[in-house]
Amino acid sequence: MNGKLKDLILEGTEATPFIHCCVDEGKVEISGRSLLNDSEVVFVQIASWVGHYIKEKTNLTFHFNFDYINSSSNYHLLTLLKKTSRFQGLKISIDWYYEDEDIHDIGLDYQELLPDLTFNFFQV
Repeated sequence: MNGKLKDLILEGTEATPFIHCCVDEGKVEISGRSLLNDSEVVFVQIASWVGHYIKEKTNLTFHFNFDYINSSSNYHLLTLLKKTSRFQGLKISIDWYYEDEDIHDIGLDYQELLPDLTFNFFQV
């Protein structure tokens, strides 16, 4: 990537989540519905941004507020979090917002699979 890292913003649709990776706040926000069959395309962009971000910063917050997340998106999100959690010296926290128990349960599964990360759960 040339020059200074910039925010990544992908507008959401009926099938894709809103994504905002914010340099100044040190935050990756993903919200809405993630129904993508080929969700790797979206998550590769997020992973690339995170990879560049952590070269200079040591704190990163993920802010998730899903209405729905399909199995492909779930897989790629978990893969992203696993890879990110391996970076030494990086403090990661996850704010997991949920309305229904299915989304809450996914967050609890992630918490169990990623015990080194700090999870904060918020019912909305």
